[in-house]
Amino acid sequence: MTYFELSVPGAFRSYVTAAQRLGLSNAAMSYWEVHIREDERHGRWMLDDVALPLAQMYSNEAWELVLGYDQEKLMGDRAAIAVVQSIREAEQVASSI
Repeated sequence: MTYFELSVPGAFRSYVTAAQRLGLSNAAMSYWEVHIREDERHGRWMLDDVALPLAQMYSNEAWELVLGYDQEKLMGDRAAIAVVQSIREAEQVASSI
């Protein structure tokens, strides 16, 4: 959860930038714009009120929080690679028709 809560605002900023480049309406981007601020707040709560206190309380097991963060990031990275690969394959099929 810590990785998710901390990483979502960055992803949403990229979505807004892409939507602006595509000329999408403000209504189309409003969810991301609102949730950038909200998820930044959630990320701070997760870090300050959950992850860091748990690491302090269970210092011998704190490495597990870092491991979980890293595993979640790696899963997201693999998913992003798979999405890009699928898009490229779809583009190749579409261009051959």
